[in-house]
Amino acid sequence: MTNAGSKSRRLTLAAIGIGVSALLLHSQLSESLITRGDEYAYRGNLHRSSEMYHRALWLDPNNEIAVDRIAFNALLTHHRDMASNAIATITAFLSQHAASSTILMDRAMLLQIARRYRAAEHDFAVVGREMRDPRALTFAGFAAYHVGAVQRARQHWRDAIAIDPAFVPARRAMERI
Repeated sequence: MTNAGSKSRRLTLAAIGIGVSALLLHSQLSESLITRGDEYAYRGNLHRSSEMYHRALWLDPNNEIAVDRIAFNALLTHHRDMASNAIATITAFLSQHAASSTILMDRAMLLQIARRYRAAEHDFAVVGREMRDPRALTFAGFAAYHVGAVQRARQHWRDAIAIDPAFVPARRAMERI
């Protein structure tokens, strides 16, 4: 027969073991939640997949993949509230981590959905210049154009063409505006 003290010691040891495992394996648990979120997304349940991605990020605040998936879901829905939440998540992530061009590009796309064109232009331009990406610079040009900054828009498009003279979207934008 076991006494009450022995049973509580076993429960305490089990709780400590689970706690230590969670601390040591938080990255793996976070990755598992991303996989689960991907399964929900594949089935079309973007709300549930976003919950999984947010849980993954809570477990591992350094998980860039979780942030990217949160942004991707928001981009798929084109829902402004989801976009605003994703922008806030990305901004918080970027405040703690070195700027990732992928995450910055995600935020720029979401800022465009939220019609925050000046901020979108900034993020697109940073990605375009750092990565020498004519696509990002072309998007920066369109964001600038949306706020009436035609000269800045044309400069972004010229920069895109300087990187890739054959990049048709930038050339067409320059021809039309």
